[in-house]
Amino acid sequence: MKLALMINGGLRIEPESSLDWNVLRCIVYDAAPDNLASRLASVIDDPSGDWQEFVLPELEATFSRQLMQVREMIEHGAGRSAENKGTIEILPDQADLWYGALNQARLALEEQHRFGGNEPPPPTDSPERRSAFFRSQFYFEIQQVLISRVMKP
Repeated sequence: MKLALMINGGLRIEPESSLDWNVLRCIVYDAAPDNLASRLASVIDDPSGDWQEFVLPELEATFSRQLMQVREMIEHGAGRSAENKGTIEILPDQADLWYGALNQARLALEEQHRFGGNEPPPPTDSPERRSAFFRSQFYFEIQQVLISRVMKP
């Protein structure tokens, strides 16, 4: 998979195989089991209930929208080529939604697997856990590119 900066300030993702497309699809898969908005709500001291009534529904809608739009962009890119040579172009005004979806996926993976650092799990760990770690690191790298090169201050 290749990442390329675009002249318009965006980021182009160029998957080179069906495996690359599946890794990108995992963004939504990894984030979906996690209800980040509810987890955030559980740490807020809110005796009035305003957080639950006003903030939580908006957060849930935002997080859901991010995942839906990222999934649509991935499937649109994948559908453009039978040889898995399609691309995904993330424009600067789409960087926030990609960053958010990637963050949801990373937080869900961390919650589930408790990686606790940048060291990969030992080879004796399950293939599922090792795969989750490397996906989390990949998501982080895309986030870094988005922050440093695509998102506007």
